[in-house]
Amino acid sequence: MNNLPEPLVIFHLGAAYIKATRECNALVKAHKLPFEIDHVQIILHLYYNPSGSSQQTISRELQRDKASVNRTVIFLSKINIVSIEKDLQDKRATLVKLTSFGIEMAEKIVTILKAYEESFNSVFTQEERIQLLGLLNKLIV
Repeated sequence: MNNLPEPLVIFHLGAAYIKATRECNALVKAHKLPFEIDHVQIILHLYYNPSGSSQQTISRELQRDKASVNRTVIFLSKINIVSIEKDLQDKRATLVKLTSFGIEMAEKIVTILKAYEESFNSVFTQEERIQLLGLLNKLIV
């Protein structure tokens, strides 16, 4: 009889996150994209908000700390994926926007991640996918 405690759910979440991150980073490298999967969240946020976002908005909406967002924006700016512009409404603020190269990269990563997600989802039934998404959304909100 096994007297070991049942593994913690958080352990499984962490393992799933690490596996997905590794696999996605491998895809990013295989397609010779100039960034890592950790940068994708911000790239896609900007892709779906084409008028731009402040770093504060990005931080709040993605639930990432401001320093991390700032580092990523600086990195993406150096490789010409984003531009940083003065906000015309609020002169104290700046807007981060994708460049034309950034839009091209966002479209590539969307295509890559959609293919990955199909593979990822292949182990679930349609009902299980809906349930998993619902459960993950409960954890995020």
